[in-house]
Amino acid sequence: MRGRKLSEETKKKIKQSLMGHIVKQSTKQKISNCHRGKPRPCTEAKRISIANARKPEGGFPSLISPSGQIFHIDILSDFCREHNLHLPTICGLIRGYKNVKSHKGWRLS
Repeated sequence: MRGRKLSEETKKKIKQSLMGHIVKQSTKQKISNCHRGKPRPCTEAKRISIANARKPEGGFPSLISPSGQIFHIDILSDFCREHNLHLPTICGLIRGYKNVKSHKGWRLS
């Protein structure tokens, strides 16, 4: 039933059935134990701090688009997502791997 939209009437019925429902402390402890060791969702600030920590000393080199426009990269993963590029291939391009000269027309400036 994932993705199925509930009517307002159904939502009200579910809400009414759960009102006053008390979860036992032992049940809370079991749920807590199940979630131990699982990664927590990453916040935006944490994601940016990780990206900045992985940034090379002098920053990322600029890339030239297929149309000839020069782009300066701040966060590599965001840049690749915005321009529909494959992150590992762009990393290979930046690191200078011999077999990676360009990717989808993008090249180093």
